[in-house]
Amino acid sequence: MTRFINSLGIVLTTLFLLMGCNKPAEETAATPMEEEVITVEEDAPVLETVAPPPASAAVPELRTQPEKPAPKAATADQLVAKLKQWDQKLKTLKTSFTQTTNYDGVQVTHSHGTLFYDKAKNLLRLDTLTDDDTLDQSAVTNKQEIIILDESGKKVTTLSWEEWQKGQPNQALFDFGNYTALLNRHNIKLAQENVLALTPKDNNEYILYLTLNPKDSFPSSIKITADLMETNADLSIVNKNITLAESTFGGFFK
Repeated sequence: MTRFINSLGIVLTTLFLLMGCNKPAEETAATPMEEEVITVEEDAPVLETVAPPPASAAVPELRTQPEKPAPKAATADQLVAKLKQWDQKLKTLKTSFTQTTNYDGVQVTHSHGTLFYDKAKNLLRLDTLTDDDTLDQSAVTNKQEIIILDESGKKVTTLSWEEWQKGQPNQALFDFGNYTALLNRHNIKLAQENVLALTPKDNNEYILYLTLNPKDSFPSSIKITADLMETNADLSIVNKNITLAESTFGGFFK
């Protein structure tokens, strides 16, 4: 561009000199051309307009779902009926347990282990474990007599079922398969949600509390209180109606 402007200037200068030599002296120099200024208008920005929604297009109404009412707590009669149903459909049971006995608020015994039950054979086995979960002793019974085994499975002694039960602080722990008879021997009321309070019909020597699992109404805790004594057995890892090994009951009762 600069080269072009410089060449154009030389040509114009040469022409001007030649024209000046040919004109009369009285003529004045030619008036210089005014520079034309050309302005370029920028395109105005195009504003995009959005058409308003038609009057018929209604804004959707936000509706909240009504809260579902909380399920009603089962009555004592309903819980009793469900517990009796377990007497009909329970075939076998394997469950861990933890049992504590307190006297006037002071713990006097603590034990834990595993309980096995076979309704068809009317056999029950109770394995008591040490603090490090090794076998301490076992009791196997057909609910007529009971055989006590040491940690190696060797027979130690034999007792009558009734004699052995008298020394148990929480006999209801071994009443699986006999809850219908247990319930029929007691007056029953609802102590709190999913908890039945049973008192003997012929005396008030104790109160037996059965806490039922809210999912299936199977006992999850069995507690008995008498004067200052309280024994509580909590069940965990409950397996119902599973196949038990043939060796579970040791073959003592044919």
